[in-house]
Amino acid sequence: MSATADANNPVANPEAIVISGNTRFTILTSQLIRMEWAEDGQFEDRASFVFINRNLPATRYKKYFQQQWLIIETENLILKYKTARGEFNPENLLIQFDLNDEKKIWRPGDMDDGNLFGTIRTLDEVKGATSLEPGILSRNGWAVIDDSERPLFDNSDWQWAISRPEGNRQDWYFFGYGHDYKKALHDFTRVAGKIPLPPRFAFGEWWSRYWAYTDQELKQLVHEFDIHDVPLDVLVIDMDWHETFGLRWHQKQRDQAGQRLGWSGYTWNKILFPDPNGFLAWCKKQGLKITLNLHPASGVQPHEEQYPEMARAMGIDPATKKYVPFDIVDKKFAENYLKILHHPMEEQGVDFWWIDWQQQPTTKLPGVNPWESLAFQPYFTATASNVGYGYWSHDIGGHIPGEVSPELYARWIQFGIFSPILRTHTTRNPNAERRIWAYPTDYFLIMREAVLLRYALIPYIYTASRNAYDTGVSICRPMYYDFPESEDAYLFKDQYMFGDDLLVAPITEPI
Repeated sequence: MSATADANNPVANPEAIVISGNTRFTILTSQLIRMEWAEDGQFEDRASFVFINRNLPATRYKKYFQQQWLIIETENLILKYKTARGEFNPENLLIQFDLNDEKKIWRPGDMDDGNLFGTIRTLDEVKGATSLEPGILSRNGWAVIDDSERPLFDNSDWQWAISRPEGNRQDWYFFGYGHDYKKALHDFTRVAGKIPLPPRFAFGEWWSRYWAYTDQELKQLVHEFDIHDVPLDVLVIDMDWHETFGLRWHQKQRDQAGQRLGWSGYTWNKILFPDPNGFLAWCKKQGLKITLNLHPASGVQPHEEQYPEMARAMGIDPATKKYVPFDIVDKKFAENYLKILHHPMEEQGVDFWWIDWQQQPTTKLPGVNPWESLAFQPYFTATASNVGYGYWSHDIGGHIPGEVSPELYARWIQFGIFSPILRTHTTRNPNAERRIWAYPTDYFLIMREAVLLRYALIPYIYTASRNAYDTGVSICRPMYYDFPESEDAYLFKDQYMFGDDLLVAPITEPI
């Protein structure tokens, strides 16, 4: 990771920069141009939350003036800006680009009605389909990302989030790639950072279910995977690993943060897990990776074992029993949050963390976040690749569905085999069975065959993931990457490519 970070430089190559008054144009590639206008003439060289590397090899271009117009020509684009005419608008800025051998013109304010979309923050509380945010790919052949208000990173050793300077400014990125979607994605990852390559174990099966398991019940569950010849790589332990105080969904008792008491926690539940170290060591012997659920919004409450140390670290007298608020944009809090609450448990044997939705949609720093459903997920998962978001995992079987029919669960498992991450889940519902061997034998055998196919495909999946790191093209992606001029590639939204060699069409309706 440090090698990758060292390669990212938000300060652009000086040879790529053209300045004219209060405007600055950075020719990042022959098809990607950054366009800045600043009322005070001060341009931004720090990394933003999206664009972390602007120092690309110089691209050949011509710059000249024609009457009042500044003209920049690359191999693929012609940009024209009427100098000294203020902020960008349809009267002073245009870009000409090619789309299927035709010359097209973009101006500020043009409607991108052909945008192919990207993703959204979460599917929580979504049943069936929902709308997605715009992405960088469009049938119109162009897309513009407005980066004007996104937070920045400072220049400290551990780069931290800061707000944009005050004042009127525009910071836009024009993508003029026509229908060369793969090239657009590759160049996007050159400036926005590579799609990370997950560890190999992440592509195996994950067991996840919201349930108050004891350590012995989880051991028995792992044993059942073994005796039914169903492989398992990741054991997800939901929130009952920590003290929950008998939490129920409609519980009225609240903690100091106003959240349901017991929803968040960092202290092992010693009734369910009397020997956490021994249990984690046993899991390691089984070859399992462990992740624990967190709901951070409650901060660190006085009942936590780590509270006294965390309170002192944050300047709070532990005797006051005042909770430590969750404030992830505070660098001091973040450092202590990791050092005191997470790293010791990682040394115990926790491999990674599941940060659940309760981190809230907003923070003190603006812009920093915290059968219908099955049918939507193939389109949703593939489309997320349009913004480089290649590793969505879904609650296989649905989260709050009540009882799931054997056929529906089998179909969902089959989709999961050909999705980036295979992870079962459900809410705390005794009727929501997720063990495939608990279904009628015919269905169990079909689901087990699917899981074994998944494991046979792991070398293929892992190779495709390495390719995603190198090229920016995710393993699960729409068909129009490969067939951009085929109308069917856009219309059949429930089909997608899974790597370079598999076209997948999940069955999402009853037989």
